[in-house]
Order: sequence, then structure tokens, then C-alpha cells
Amino acid sequence: MKSPIRDKVYDYLSPKVELLATLTKTPQYTNEQHAAVTKITNHLRAAYSVFGSDFGDVTLERVQGYVQRFSHCKVSDPDHRVGSIVRTAIDQVLSANWASPKLIVEEMIEAVRKEAMSNHARKFITRGLPPPQIIRSIKHHRTPNCYACHDHLDNRVNVECEACGWIICLCGACGCNFAPAGST
Repeated sequence: MKSPIRDKVYDYLSPKVELLATLTKTPQYTNEQHAAVTKITNHLRAAYSVFGSDFGDVTLERVQGYVQRFSHCKVSDPDHRVGSIVRTAIDQVLSANWASPKLIVEEMIEAVRKEAMSNHARKFITRGLPPPQIIRSIKHHRTPNCYACHDHLDNRVNVECEACGWIICLCGACGCNFAPAGST
């Protein structure tokens, strides 16, 4: 099942997981390399605590595998040189100033809301109708699927249409345009 937040979480995490993969490939590690692995794993742990199920089981398994592999490495002698790919990854991680995962997820949710509201308004405007008001009311937590595109919806993330009370999907669909199967 597609989820716009899950897609954004994946786009956010994927480069960091790839950096971790690069950093943990070597059988020996330098102190700088260890510092980079520690920084990125701490960030990914924080991300997991915020993103929860949107983190994805496959991503979690990959991260755990890389950390496990790294735990079997040994500290290299001070003269040990890392390859250019690992050096680039170390520099990239140690110089990174990543925002907190909580702030990132809030930005992602707000971006999804704005896009959904824009698409919702467009559906009405193209039919010559004024768009209904948008509300952010959570009387009861609901997680249905969109009838139009089948995306997963969550009223903790998605806004609701005041006219019909339905959750507005990223595609712009709400209950105002719903026609049950077999109806004309």
C-alpha cells in the first residue's frame, strides 16, 4: 500500500542508510570512521523512534545488519588508510548537520497536507465550484484507504473536508465526489 509519508521517509533515510553501508564495509576501522558510524546510527535510531512503522522493516533490517557487521570489525593501527569512497562517506557524515527527525517528519506532514489541500481545491475549481473549507479535527482516529487512488490515509496526518467530513487524500479526493459502485 502506498503512503506519501512513507515515500518521503524513504527518500530522507535512503542516503543515510547507504552511507552507513559504505562505512561498515571494511574489516578494520579508524577512529574517525567509528565516530561517523556512531553519529549516523544515533541519527537513524532517533529517526526510527519518530518514524516508527514508516521506517520500514527492510530498512530496519539493513541498518541492524550493518551495525552487526561493524561490531565485528577491529580498530586499525594509526597508519591505516581508508579508501577514497569510505573517506568521502566519513567526511560527509562528520560534516553533516542533520535536523532532528521529529522536525523532518513535521515538515513532511506539512508538505503532504499542503499538496492535498491544493489538489482538493483544484478538483472543485475545475468543475466551477468553490472549494469547501479544510479542517484539522481528530474526533476519532481513522486510517481508511482513498476510494480514488487507494492510498493509505490517516486523519492524524491528512486534513478533512468540512463539507463531507471525509479525509482528503493527496490526490485531492474526498467524499464530495464519491459515487458507490453501481450508482449513476
